Amino acid sequence: MMFVLQVWACSSNDSGKQLGNVEKEVTAKAEKKVNAEVPDIISIYLYAGFPVQKAKTLERNLKAFFPKVVLERECIPLPPKEYHKQCNRYRAEGLSNDLLKYRKGDVPLGLTDKIIYHPNKKSPTWGVMGLSPVGGYRCVISSRMAKNGREQTDENFCKLALHELGHAFGLPHCADQHCFMVDAGGTTKFPQTHGFCSSCKVKLNAKGWRIK
Repeated sequence: MMFVLQVWACSSNDSGKQLGNVEKEVTAKAEKKVNAEVPDIISIYLYAGFPVQKAKTLERNLKAFFPKVVLERECIPLPPKEYHKQCNRYRAEGLSNDLLKYRKGDVPLGLTDKIIYHPNKKSPTWGVMGLSPVGGYRCVISSRMAKNGREQTDENFCKLALHELGHAFGLPHCADQHCFMVDAGGTTKFPQTHGFCSSCKVKLNAKGWRIK
């Protein structure tokens, strides 16, 4: 789910807001630098504890849509500062920003088996399945359902990854209710999505995808 879509955040004091502004400025400068060219590699990064076999299955499935998908061998640590102890979940925006330090001209896709969140009007710790800044060439997704902690099926996990990667490559939500880019709207729409619509497909193929 895209950056403006789903994120969980905690309330902060004034000093916290100032630090947040500084972090956003640094992130914006880093994004401007790394987004100059369209990457031709999607690198899958496993946050500590994520099951390798599930990642390998995702890697295989994604290769049907994108020419070069690489599963990084070493796991990366979950940043402690993004952990919300009371809710036992991680801030999705923080994890997404954390991926910038691992990026090397590729599109980092971070996988976690922890519940992640993004604040909205309903809750400051609203559970989300994934998050990506539109056109930011990075995204993070969770294999766990925020409502009940259940694990996503491999099929649904792949659809989730494709949705977030679509955002990462610049796609907004799509009005086509059967397209991978449809807005979930706080529900699960995986069963009704069957692929990228013709419009989204053209835009992604123009950026190096190979969707038939």
